[in-house]
Amino acid sequence: MKLFKLNTSNLILADQLSAYRMAYQKPIKNKEYFVFIGLPGVILGGLLYYLTYSLILTSIGLLIGLIFGWRSLLPKVIYRSYTILSFNERNRMLNLMTQQVSDQSKTPREILERVTKRLNGELSQDFMPIVIKIATGVTNFEIKEMFHQIKAKYYQDIIFVQYMEQLETNFLSGFDNHNTLKDMTIYHNQLRSKRDLFLKSKSEYFKDCQLLIMIFLILITAIEFGFGHQKFVETFSNTLVGKVDSIIYVTLFAIIMYHFTVLFFDDIITEVRIR
Repeated sequence: MKLFKLNTSNLILADQLSAYRMAYQKPIKNKEYFVFIGLPGVILGGLLYYLTYSLILTSIGLLIGLIFGWRSLLPKVIYRSYTILSFNERNRMLNLMTQQVSDQSKTPREILERVTKRLNGELSQDFMPIVIKIATGVTNFEIKEMFHQIKAKYYQDIIFVQYMEQLETNFLSGFDNHNTLKDMTIYHNQLRSKRDLFLKSKSEYFKDCQLLIMIFLILITAIEFGFGHQKFVETFSNTLVGKVDSIIYVTLFAIIMYHFTVLFFDDIITEVRIR
């Protein structure tokens, strides 16, 4: 089974990566494979070729870039997209539930059934079996077990878990906790707003990263044109010192880009995590 590197401590299988993508989106497209796997290889290989005109070093840079895209970048992109869409759908569910709970004429089962029908993707699949089982009649123990599975799956989203606990209480005792549910929904909406601002600020840093890549390319081009192409090749590219300097230069560039991706995809701040 093929492995994809998600971060420094976790590996996810290829079918898990596909499952993350299919939870709320369409299958991975060939264009995305090229962008997130091919582009790092093209950048590293291209830089080495531009500096050394060595096919061997270019091939090594291309291979390293492809491996990085395959094992790290693509999984990070897909997993982040999944977490964002999953969080948004949970947020939408809480808002729908809170609106429906205000109608005292509806039972908790009717409310959950109506809301579940309006959910999308994975979250709908999570709650549909619960709706069906409750409709056919289940014991309190079974209700607790079903909600426990939901809370365990989304444990990182503390507010959502607390909301599920209150919803579970509704099913078990019929306790009127509309105000509590409303407050939790407000908190979740605030968390989503702060997360959106956080992600927006990251997109600005991504533009800075693109600018940094352009600066690297411009610097190399300026040096080459300053010496003249032929002299640049003879006195730098084809010399041992030039090749060593080029490898160091591209290695530093790769390290900077790697640390940037680590920070860029670190979205823990958007959710409360139990450690």
